[in-house]
Amino acid sequence: MLNTALFAGMLNKHGINFFAGVPDSVLEPFCSYLDDTLDAQSHVITPNEGSAVALAAGHYLSTGKLPVVYLQNAGLGNAVNPLTSLTNTDASRIPMLLMIGWRGFPGEKDEPQHRLMGSMMEQLLALMNIPYEILSADFQEATEQVGRLSATAALSSTPVALLVKKHTFEPFRREIQQAYDLYREDAICVLLEELRESVFVSTTGKCAREVYELRQLSGQPHERDFYNVGAMGHASMIALGIAMGSPKQHVCCLDGDGALLMHLGALANIGSLQPADFIHVILNNGAHDSVGGQRTLAMDIDIPAIARGNGYKYVYTVSGAADLTQAVRELKALGALGLIEVKIANGVRKEPVRPDEAPHLLKDQLMKHLRNRDRAAL
Repeated sequence: MLNTALFAGMLNKHGINFFAGVPDSVLEPFCSYLDDTLDAQSHVITPNEGSAVALAAGHYLSTGKLPVVYLQNAGLGNAVNPLTSLTNTDASRIPMLLMIGWRGFPGEKDEPQHRLMGSMMEQLLALMNIPYEILSADFQEATEQVGRLSATAALSSTPVALLVKKHTFEPFRREIQQAYDLYREDAICVLLEELRESVFVSTTGKCAREVYELRQLSGQPHERDFYNVGAMGHASMIALGIAMGSPKQHVCCLDGDGALLMHLGALANIGSLQPADFIHVILNNGAHDSVGGQRTLAMDIDIPAIARGNGYKYVYTVSGAADLTQAVRELKALGALGLIEVKIANGVRKEPVRPDEAPHLLKDQLMKHLRNRDRAAL
């Protein structure tokens, strides 16, 4: 396996010293190393993958140096637009090195949401005319690969890519310092208890898995839940669509801080439409918790002020179970759109289970519940 420090040093010897991207579980050791060792002028964790490509393009325009953009292949969809309309050889011809964590690698067991993208990675890069290699876990061979791709990027003024499989990098150990005592699991317990009749839309990663596990442990069905196991950043718009289609149904969106930032414009749609009986919960630990705990900017911005500016009339910030309970009860009594930012601890006390059922079967349970609920309301 590759040592992250040695690999980063090798990139630096090739003149590559600017990094931007969205953290990924496959790339977790490398992403965590960058987060822990580089300053904000050399490493930027961006809201989404397309933003990383644009930032890297600006870096190249100002310095002429090859930047790195890292991402999970699930997020490649966010980067397709700038890669095909900005950086490619038919447009502005801007070179960069993409490091893409390869979830859903053909023949390896992985989660359902990764299978399709995993199966089409090489074809997709070929369709976008992006030269690529599969990163070797051998340092000498990896060095040669970076040399070849760097030369191709410089000669052809094109993005190039390294596809990275699981266990290519050695683990990277990091310290996690806690600012808050409330864990995400505890916050979710409060919400499930206080909003027993609500439909929950849970953002991707450990949040959705914790909701699923808590339902299992309490013997509750999953008919009121949509587990948004993929499509990071889109849980709030899914929740909005449910609220619009079933206006008599109370809806709670469980969002993460990284997911919120990824598609922040959703707040404008939600605030404009003012769905009644809609609680938008931001579980904010200032980190991409499901992929290693790399920092987001969510602790540095005023999420309630942003929500107010987008039309949310009732907003709260809490950091304890009692205050969360009170905020939920007030919003439920109001029957209006509201947002609760819950400041929580980073990390998990135990690894939550993954759903046993296929995502489409869980989706079918929710749809049946909503149809029955709507008929009963007539």
